[in-house]
Order: sequence, then structure tokens, then C-alpha cells
Amino acid sequence: MINLQQLPEVYYDHKEAREKLGMTRDAFNHYVKQGLITPTRIIGKYRYFAKREIDMLAMSIQAALLAGQASHIEFVKATPETQKDEFDLAVLNFGEKTKTFHPYRVELLKRNPDMSYYLYDGRHLAASINIVPISPEGIAKFKDGERGWLLGEYVQPFTPDQEHELIVIDCMTTTLAPESRRKIYALRLLFGLSNVLLEWAKQGINVTNIYANGGTPDGRHILETAKFEFLGLRENGRRIYQLNIAASGLNILEPYKEVLAEYKSKHGGM
Repeated sequence: MINLQQLPEVYYDHKEAREKLGMTRDAFNHYVKQGLITPTRIIGKYRYFAKREIDMLAMSIQAALLAGQASHIEFVKATPETQKDEFDLAVLNFGEKTKTFHPYRVELLKRNPDMSYYLYDGRHLAASINIVPISPEGIAKFKDGERGWLLGEYVQPFTPDQEHELIVIDCMTTTLAPESRRKIYALRLLFGLSNVLLEWAKQGINVTNIYANGGTPDGRHILETAKFEFLGLRENGRRIYQLNIAASGLNILEPYKEVLAEYKSKHGGM
């Protein structure tokens, strides 16, 4: 039996093991549940993790990530067949409670098949975004703090020669990668989305405003870096942001605005 004074020399506690692997709590617990990380109970209900096992796993992850630097990254539009990958990514990001929103994800994609986009790294879903046009009534509810998944009746199609206000419902990256890799995924996702915007501009789809909730510190940092305007904290704790496309100076939006202006010039404006 191990001497308790020697415990820190041989074992990590839950927090130390997670930090060593660069994982969120949900991602770490997922691996434990799947039997890929083995806990040891030494004192009552508290679980400890052998340092040798965690250190070797950390090295294996780093090796896999280095090998994956040249992996195949692909940006694609979501389909009903691939939506299960989004479900799994949502659970990793938000925990088991998010499963209650899976039926809403299915319903909204049926209402607007052009609203969700995925970034795959090889066979694995690395990032995703849901961005959908909503009627003025739905926008008002979202700005008041309503969750986007509950606004299905207000979802609109992308229609040429019509102004649209969009909401970002979820923007996620995999929690199974370290922060530096997640930033790469987020940038590649936004780059892919900028190309989608360009295609919309060619069709005369006029996006005037984009709204989002800053639900996490990382999410708020991204929105504020992108010059979204903070509209305030709602009673339910949601932090709502707005990006006015015409007023935005983001370089990533310039091609969209230029192509849309050309479309308006050719077709008499909107």
C-alpha cells in the first residue's frame, strides 16, 4: 500500500491529470468513461491517476498532433447524415445536458439546410458553426436572451434580393486538441465561412447584421476581437453581441461587401 506522503510523486489528482493532457473536464471524463484513462481510488471516493500512464498518454497525443499537422482539413456543409458528429462535439463542449437540444438541431437543419458548416481534420470533426437567418420577431427574442435553438418557427431561407439578419447559435472547436490547435481550427472555420459569404453575395443574399451570444470567455474574446458590439447582459445570463456588416471594417468581410455591391449594381440594388 502506498504511503500517502508519496501520493503526489506517483499520482495526479483529477485536475492535474486534465491539465497535463490539456483537456476540458467533459473531454477528460469522456475518456475515463470510455475506459481509455484508468482511475485509481485510494482515499474514499476521490480518484487518482497514475503519473506514468498520464504522461505517456500526453506524449502520445502530442505525437499524434505533430503527425496531424499535414492531415487533410476539409470545410463542408452539414447534412442530416453527418449531424451526429455535431451532437458528439456539442457534448464534449457543453456536457451531457446539451443532448436536450439535439432534436432542435435536427429540426432547424431541416428548415434551413444551408445553416451549418463543419471543419473535418481527417475523419474527425474539429469545428462547427450554425449561422441562420431569422425573422425580425425572432431576432428580437434572441436579443432578449432566448436561445437560438428554440427559435425554429422564426427560421428563414437564404433568399436573393432580400436583407437578412443572422444569428450564430453555436461555434465550437474540439476540446480534445490543445488550445493552439483549436485556434487553427477556428481560423480555418472562419476562412471557410468567408467563402460561403462570398457565394451568398454572388446570389444577392444581403446580410445586414449578425448576432451572437458570448457564452464563454473564449467566445467573448473572439466576438470582441471581431469588433462585435456588446448589447448587454440579459437576465438569464446571456451576453448578446451584434456585428453590423456595412459598418464593420473586418478584412475578412471586404470581399463579401465588394461582390454584393457588384450584384446590386447589376440588378438595380436592394
